[in-house]
Amino acid sequence: MLIKVFYYKKANYNYADPIGIKKDKKKVKKGSKEESSEEENQHTAQQYDKANENQKFMNAQLADSVFLSNLCLKYKADLIVSVNQMEIVTNYNTCIDIANRIYQRDVVIHYTIMNAKGKILVGNVAKSSFPSNSNLDTEIAERTFPQISKVIATEVGGLKK
Repeated sequence: MLIKVFYYKKANYNYADPIGIKKDKKKVKKGSKEESSEEENQHTAQQYDKANENQKFMNAQLADSVFLSNLCLKYKADLIVSVNQMEIVTNYNTCIDIANRIYQRDVVIHYTIMNAKGKILVGNVAKSSFPSNSNLDTEIAERTFPQISKVIATEVGGLKK
């Protein structure tokens, strides 16, 4: 518990553009010659709404590489995942039930994945939705956190390759 306090105390926070690969370039044969086309990365599609593709995320940076190295040694980890900010946003443009005024809400988690030297490998947001008539914290967590954790786990898994 004490390590969490020191980590968040030492971090510098700022809004930044997403860090990491947004799109993969893939060679596609069309006719007799190869052409390069952009295809959406499967991880990015889970993290972004099309309308908010350029959304900034809350980034955490740590300049103390000794602290990060010791943290990784202590927990035998290669990567550090930092959850920097959590938001619950009501999307009034997406009405689920107009008669009862139930709208879509998004749980948005801003996260940073870095190595033991403090180099930021990925920084982004992960989102999951639930209806606005759901107000129980346990229900919201059970509905949204598994999807968000899959997005972040996929990012971590992609870095381990």
